[in-house]
Amino acid sequence: MGGEAEHLRRLRRHDLPTPEIERILGDREARRFHAVRLALAAHRNTPRADAISLVGTLFWRGLAHLSANALVHPEIRRAADRQLLQRLPEMALAERIDLARSAGRGTLPAFRHDTDTRVLAALLDNRFAIESDVVALAEVVLVQVVPVQVRVVAGPVAVPAVRRLNRPWFSPVMARTTP
Repeated sequence: MGGEAEHLRRLRRHDLPTPEIERILGDREARRFHAVRLALAAHRNTPRADAISLVGTLFWRGLAHLSANALVHPEIRRAADRQLLQRLPEMALAERIDLARSAGRGTLPAFRHDTDTRVLAALLDNRFAIESDVVALAEVVLVQVVPVQVRVVAGPVAVPAVRRLNRPWFSPVMARTTP
């Protein structure tokens, strides 16, 4: 029926009829190619059940592309987000950094609690990051990341300061009266 390039050329057409897409879906040789599976999952005329079943076969970069693509149906984007969230604990640091920079809105909250500052910086570079993400990151940095770094740099002297950082209700007046 054609090679990978031929299938991708046809799938670039937004007006490709559903029977033609179903013909490509039925071609095992075509589904062997990752790029064709990604294009099928992202195409608006692909039957939704078939597109969702293709999502599980994609690599994490393809899932990030689906998650961030506004032209993809929301159900498919959510399925991609779910797959990414399932795979996130097994990902290496470099993959998490790249994913935090490129993933869609549905995956971003999972990165808020990452303690690696490079992942947090990549999250701030994401085009879908909003104010609530920045506020959550500030909390993570102040409560989790900074106290650990202060302990490492200042040693036992920093412990009272770290305790104050961990208690937002701890007022400066109480800090002056506490030994």
